[in-house]
Amino acid sequence: MTKKELLENAIRTISRRAGIVEPDRFHVTQVSKDPGGVYLMQVSWPEGRRVCEEVRRMVAGFPAITYSSCVPLLPEVVDEIIMVARPDPHTRNGRADD
Repeated sequence: MTKKELLENAIRTISRRAGIVEPDRFHVTQVSKDPGGVYLMQVSWPEGRRVCEEVRRMVAGFPAITYSSCVPLLPEVVDEIIMVARPDPHTRNGRADD
């Protein structure tokens, strides 16, 4: 799986955890060729704004300004988004035990 695919899946996971019914209100484009990768996250407006808000709530490094439909994601932020979306090892299949 490419880093772009990991990032897209992570954003979908964070969105679903937040209860967003249609989490595919975004598109990710890699804008650099270096191994770390700089990405541009584009969201449909205004529906995609909630996706940005939820990612920002979960990821400290996510840009605080979400007044644009394009959000630059530096390599450290991309890694943080991917890490936050991973299943909690204290749960079964990423879901809390009942």
